[in-house]
Amino acid sequence: MAGAGTAASIEYGKNLCRVGKPEDFSRFLIQAESCLTHNAYEELSGINCPVLILGGGDDKIVGTDAAPEMAEKIKQCKMIIYEGLGHGAYEETEDFNRQVMDFLNETALEENV
Repeated sequence: MAGAGTAASIEYGKNLCRVGKPEDFSRFLIQAESCLTHNAYEELSGINCPVLILGGGDDKIVGTDAAPEMAEKIKQCKMIIYEGLGHGAYEETEDFNRQVMDFLNETALEENV
């Protein structure tokens, strides 16, 4: 009989499958269970380097509160929310790579000042 964690992972997996079909479903279930059971929230305040958080305003995988909650805990954080996009915002927006490169360039300039 499957445990509660496994049942939750299967349900989580069903929701994520709407995004696309995983190549290996057993590995996918392991990842899904990790997403449900691993919580590093309290560790975020220990991050001591610049961080870029990119999120989708309509993220149905981790929810719309995840990015702001992480940003609140990380001291040197820049957050960009793509309104109207979901969890795969990096695939859905044309300026994702530019945002990442701009952040890296800004961070490199700040380090050299």
